[in-house]
Amino acid sequence: MTRVHLGCVLGLMLTSIAVFVADTAYAQAEYRGMWVDAFHAGFMNASETALLVQRARTYNYNAIFIENRKTAEAFHDSDIEPKAPEVSPPDYDSLADLIAQAHDTSNGKPYIEVHAWLVAYRVAISTTIPPAHILSLHPEWVCRNSSGSTFHYSSRFLDPGVPDVIDYTVNVAVEVVKKYDVDGIHYDYIRYPDRDWGYNSISVNRFNSLYGRSGTPSSDDSDWCQFRRNQVTALVRKTYIRIKAIKPHVKVSAATIQWGTYPGDFTQSSPYVRVYQDWRGWMEEGILDMNCLMNYKREYDTDQAADYRLWMDFAASAKYGHHCLIGQAAYLHSIPDSITQLSVAQNHPSVDGTIIFSYATTNKDGQPQDDFFQAVKNQIFSSPAAVPSAPWLSAPTEGILCGTVSNGSVPVDGALVTLTGPVQKSLAADGTGFYGFTRLTPANYTVTVNAYGHSPITKTSYVPAGQVITLNFNFTP
Repeated sequence: MTRVHLGCVLGLMLTSIAVFVADTAYAQAEYRGMWVDAFHAGFMNASETALLVQRARTYNYNAIFIENRKTAEAFHDSDIEPKAPEVSPPDYDSLADLIAQAHDTSNGKPYIEVHAWLVAYRVAISTTIPPAHILSLHPEWVCRNSSGSTFHYSSRFLDPGVPDVIDYTVNVAVEVVKKYDVDGIHYDYIRYPDRDWGYNSISVNRFNSLYGRSGTPSSDDSDWCQFRRNQVTALVRKTYIRIKAIKPHVKVSAATIQWGTYPGDFTQSSPYVRVYQDWRGWMEEGILDMNCLMNYKREYDTDQAADYRLWMDFAASAKYGHHCLIGQAAYLHSIPDSITQLSVAQNHPSVDGTIIFSYATTNKDGQPQDDFFQAVKNQIFSSPAAVPSAPWLSAPTEGILCGTVSNGSVPVDGALVTLTGPVQKSLAADGTGFYGFTRLTPANYTVTVNAYGHSPITKTSYVPAGQVITLNFNFTP
């Protein structure tokens, strides 16, 4: 049994003090974030990074989401993935530079959170793949549609149903957390390309083995749909728990979608049925600290303006005690229309803040970036704001229990893991053999693992608040 503290006493004290100071210094607490993409100027060199931080402070933003992984190439120093060619000079570490400037509170400068924005599954937007790229190293991991194509328009993805993809992608995020003093890890493209994707042979073979099937499932097969949904959730779950075991204060978030009109039932929505992104379930399970809804609806279109509010209402009602941020598409709007949408979100009682997309393109009319930022500051961001407190991180009352199920050195895919105690839960181990239970009231818990061809194994452990408890299970080969 291994215990990993979610935070030392000193860390919790410092966090509490920081929150107290922030909340007393500023009139309100809300996220004011900006997505800073890697397709435009923003952080490719030291001058751009300095200007980015200057703008954030001048215009009262308190969170920067910087796209440090666009297509499986790093804009930071990585031992896993090659450096992005856009960085100049090549040894420039934009993430380290940004953190140093954003976290500098000398002479009364406000603290700015830095969230490393990592594109999860989309790993290529070109037909040319460098030798050190993951698709060159592991072409067998590529995602395919039912016709065998690997291109979704011009993009290629890793397949979520390949177990090695889970570990690889988690390790990319964990490396950032270990190396850098980031405030958060932010996943994007944490979904399938569309409903007819996921037909990598490894993934299909896993599905057939787990469900006792053969052949190729149809794209609307309910079991196949749920299988694919489970793969994306497995990546989010493992990332969240791995990070909390290393640096518990680091927030895990995702840029989630809301295509179409909210149908009144999330299980009938496009995120759930089209790209297998169950972000409502992630919030309920407690494996996201923040849901950052990409609520990209045009304010000048009456129907879309109504959709903007419907999706916002739903996301705000489904945060399960964590944070809900509304992503606003400044690039689609005139400056006045963006201010309208930002104001609606700011005044929503259950929304914890906003993020604009994007820092580089702040309006549809070609006006300078600073025209947007100044107008928003004049009308709604007139003074600095504190980042909202996250009491489940600074003063946790629940714990986490996780582990792996293996048969010798081989992960047991789909092993049924049952938790009994004050909370009763069960789930299937993912393709890497990993399982994890969050939101556990402090108590003794019994975990029983069942797998075909093996006798059940049972273990018991106490799960304290604010700790990750690890219970591994190994069947005799």
